[in-house]
Amino acid sequence: MRLLFEKVRRLESEQQRNHQPLWAKPRHGPFTERILNYNQEKDIQPFRIAFYTGTEDPLTHIHSFQSALGCKGLIDEGMCLIFPSTLSGAA
Repeated sequence: MRLLFEKVRRLESEQQRNHQPLWAKPRHGPFTERILNYNQEKDIQPFRIAFYTGTEDPLTHIHSFQSALGCKGLIDEGMCLIFPSTLSGAA
C-alpha cells in the first residue's frame, strides 16, 4: 500500500512540474491567430512617418500612424502587423 501512495505522489509531482500556466507557454509573438493568419489583399505603398524610438510622445506617433494608414483601407489586423515596423531602438 505504501508503494502505491509513493507512486501516486511521484506522478502528481511530475504532473505539477510539467504543467505550465497559460502565460508561461511559448507563443509565436504577441498576435492572436486571427492577426497572424491575416492576408493583405492589396499592396500597401510605403508611408512616411518618423520611427518611434521611445523618446517621443507615443500618442503623437500612434496618431501619425493611424493618419498615414487610415486612408489606405487597412483593417485592424493589417495595422497590427505593420505597426512594429514603425518602432526603433528601445521602443
